[in-house]
Amino acid sequence: MTLLNSPFAALAGLVLATVSLAASLEERAAGLYRPFQGEMVALSPDGKYVAYSRHARGELAVIIMPVDNPVSRMTITVAEDRRVSFSKEKEAVRLRFLRWITPTRLVFAPTEELISMPAGQRVKVISRIFAADADGRNARKLVDGSEFTVSTQVPLPPGDEDTPPTFIDTPRHINVIGFPAGDAQHVLVEALAARPEAPAATGEIDPAPADPLARAPRVQRMEPTPTSLYKINVFTGKVSQVDEDTYPGRYLYDWQSRPRIVYGQPEYSSERKFLQKPPGSKGRWQPLDQKSSGPGATGFTISPANF
Repeated sequence: MTLLNSPFAALAGLVLATVSLAASLEERAAGLYRPFQGEMVALSPDGKYVAYSRHARGELAVIIMPVDNPVSRMTITVAEDRRVSFSKEKEAVRLRFLRWITPTRLVFAPTEELISMPAGQRVKVISRIFAADADGRNARKLVDGSEFTVSTQVPLPPGDEDTPPTFIDTPRHINVIGFPAGDAQHVLVEALAARPEAPAATGEIDPAPADPLARAPRVQRMEPTPTSLYKINVFTGKVSQVDEDTYPGRYLYDWQSRPRIVYGQPEYSSERKFLQKPPGSKGRWQPLDQKSSGPGATGFTISPANF
């Protein structure tokens, strides 16, 4: 009688299963706090390659796998886990964009990274976008976010025109929009509006009522930077501006990369309106209510009364 057919085989199998279970319990406990594996997946337009994200051993990577030969895989390390302020733990990095622009060219971007700066300086925004071929070659960082920083001149007080101008650099968050229709060379990104933090004006103080602590240098209020749309060449990294607008809100773009709808979000208003640029409007935003009629027309405005 062989061991496989003896009663001892069942006992041995039970012992091995118990040891395996003990090991898997620890793995399962660790898996409760592990980021999703393959959280983002993209199939190439010709169906020959699959790209997916993988997080392991404190690193985020993109795996490119031929569909006909899954064993042959290409691994591209994207970023390491990020430090968390006042903590020994690290934040797991994830992808926010993963798409094929051609059957052999992949574009991907991790989530933005915010780096604390010394007192008096704004938080640094790192917004990296990468591209690589299906075989892992020609991999490059297209942008890191610094390309979208805006330099704004601080307004001078009245009668102080002889003072040398001061400029404030304002970093902007970006959204990866996608690819222009019929364009296999560029990816569209949107740099969001941000309000510059102007320094306090020297020699000027706010009216001080009764509280002496309220007497502080008056801070000049500056207008927000515009929201800008850019296209980035996925082979060279060249950045070109496509459009720009100062209306506060979230923009929706058409297939020609033009802003056609904006969800208005004024800073000092409780109403949120949807606006559009219809033909013949000379580039001016108009509420959708003006172009619609019937009982649903007022639905294009959100206010405390109907929220």
